[in-house]
Amino acid sequence: MENYILRGKLMKLCKKGAMFGLDARIALVIFGALSMISGAALYSAIQEAKIARVVAQINEMDKALSAYHMDTGHAIPKIPTITDRLDLRELITSTESGWKGPYFPFATTGYNLAPNYGGAISVSYGLKDSTNTTRASCTNIESDTCGYWFEWYSLEDDIEDQIDILIDGSSDPQNGNVRICDACGGDGVMLVLIGS
Repeated sequence: MENYILRGKLMKLCKKGAMFGLDARIALVIFGALSMISGAALYSAIQEAKIARVVAQINEMDKALSAYHMDTGHAIPKIPTITDRLDLRELITSTESGWKGPYFPFATTGYNLAPNYGGAISVSYGLKDSTNTTRASCTNIESDTCGYWFEWYSLEDDIEDQIDILIDGSSDPQNGNVRICDACGGDGVMLVLIGS
């Protein structure tokens, strides 16, 4: 009789232990699923923040170019050795009459600006209606057919595509205000027509 009672108590303990193991496994599965969902949401939020940052900096560049033009009475000068690229150092420091900058919060790397992530930023001017990923040269930035092309080097491909969709409504690297040139060296170049 004593063995029977002891065996019954052991059986109850074993059943409780088995139940605890099942509960723990269910809890781990639920925890794992929630971790995957929250990880994907976090990744998505980080990507959205990067896209918002780049779009904000494109808008800030447009404002900076306009402010420079209004203050000095002319567009930013070109780099002497490159026919259509602007000397962005003029946005940070200048001796131009009427200059009230700095107009943009980045340091310079050569004639380009250095953002807080990604590659370098430069601005050139070319025809607004260029039909591929290279901008056709313009002789006069003041003409209605010319526009500023914001160039961002070494952005991640998925961010470039999302910016293209956000600005142009579709991912088409050859047309619209956003052009993406993956064959332009390094990780490629995203060109955005600003002030159009």
